[in-house]
Amino acid sequence: AHGRVVGVARGAPGGGDGAGVGEERIAVGVGGRGLAQHLQLGELLDAEGEPGADLGVDAGLARRLVRDVQERAGRRDHHPLRADRRVGCLTAASAVADTSAWLLIDAGVGMARFNHALVAGPAADTQRAVADAVEWFQRRKAEPTFLLRDPMDAPLAAEVAKHGFVPAESEPVMLLENLDTTYSPPGDLSIRPVYQPADIARYAEVDAPAWHIVTRGIARTVRDFPDFTMLLGEVDGEAVATSMAVVTDGLVGVYNVQVRAAYRNRGFGRAMTAAAIDVGRRAGCTAATLQSTPMGLPLYERMGFSARYGITVYARTGALE
Repeated sequence: AHGRVVGVARGAPGGGDGAGVGEERIAVGVGGRGLAQHLQLGELLDAEGEPGADLGVDAGLARRLVRDVQERAGRRDHHPLRADRRVGCLTAASAVADTSAWLLIDAGVGMARFNHALVAGPAADTQRAVADAVEWFQRRKAEPTFLLRDPMDAPLAAEVAKHGFVPAESEPVMLLENLDTTYSPPGDLSIRPVYQPADIARYAEVDAPAWHIVTRGIARTVRDFPDFTMLLGEVDGEAVATSMAVVTDGLVGVYNVQVRAAYRNRGFGRAMTAAAIDVGRRAGCTAATLQSTPMGLPLYERMGFSARYGITVYARTGALE
C-alpha cells in the first residue's frame, strides 16, 4: 500500500470523532483513492513498538506515520522549553538546570509565576524526578510552579500533588498547520521589530504594570537569542500592542500577544499574531503554535488554530497571588 500523511490532530474535549483528549489521530490517503483512515497513534504500534500487522497499512508506511506524528509533537513540545529559557537569564540571580526529566528555571525575581519546572523528557521514576525538582528549588529558596501537559503528564501531576501543588491555571496548546493566509494590519496600526533599548522599555510597558520589570528583562534578554523576534505595535507613535516569534525547526511559536485595554476590539491582537506568524513564514516555517488565554481563544480559533492538548500550571495555594 502507498499513502501519505494528510493531517495530524489531537482529540478535543467533547469531540465527535471518538478520540480522547491528547490522543493523536492520523488521516492517511491510501493507494491514491483518498480513503481517510483515522488511526490513533497507539493503534499503529504493538506491545514491542512495531507497526501492527492487522491495520491494512504497509509496515513502512506505519513507521513513517509514527515518525511524522512524533516529529510534529516533538517540535511542538520543544517550543516552550526553548522559549522559556529567556526567563532564566533575567538577572544575576537567575538560574537554569537541565535534567533528563526537567528544564528547571529560577527567574531570580522572587515571583513563583516565573519559576518553572517544564517536562523535558521521560521520567523513569516520577517520584524521584519530582522530589529532585522540588529540592532544586528549595536549595535556591525559590517557590516553583510545575507546567504539565494534559493528559500526557498525569503520573507527574499525581506526584506533584503529594508535595502540595494543585492545579491553578490551564491553557490549550494550539497548532496552525496552514500558513498560507496573510493578514493586513488595521490602517492605524504600524508593526515593527524591536532592537533598541528605548524600544525594549516601550515593549515592556504594554504588559501589565506589575510585570513591567520582568517583561523588560525578558525583552532585553531575547535580543541575544537566535531566531527570537519581538514585535511592537504602535498607533501615532504610542506603544499599544506586542507579540514575539520564536522559530524552531520549521515551527514558529507565537508568544506575548498583548494589547492595551483601551485599544482592544480593533483587530490589533489578530494583527500582532499574524505578524509573528509572518516572521515564521519568511523563515520557512510550515506551522505555528501558541498557548491561548481564555480571552484569546475565540480569536485563534477564527484564525484556524486548533487545540492539541492543555498545559496546566500546578502551584502551591496562594503562590500566584
